[in-house]
Amino acid sequence: CSECNLSHLAPVSHKIGTLFPPCCTSTATSAKKPRTFEIGDRVVVKDVGGIYQGARGEVVDNIYSRAGTSYLVRFDKPVKNLRQSEFEASDLMKL
Repeated sequence: CSECNLSHLAPVSHKIGTLFPPCCTSTATSAKKPRTFEIGDRVVVKDVGGIYQGARGEVVDNIYSRAGTSYLVRFDKPVKNLRQSEFEASDLMKL
């Protein structure tokens, strides 16, 4: 840590968990960035074991709600006669 100059100090393990000096807690636990997509991004659906698994398409709309952001994807080829469907960011990967 740049504040305490204890970069060589290993975390102390206890029964409850791992403890770090107070100045190092923010660097020890960094939050992940949420996955976001823009309109026009090419994506593939990760719906493992589902009917949409591996379907490719393009993001055509962002849908905002209290539950979070979901994305409307228009498929390149129809899946079960559906041309588009709504997915959460965790179900999509960029191409």
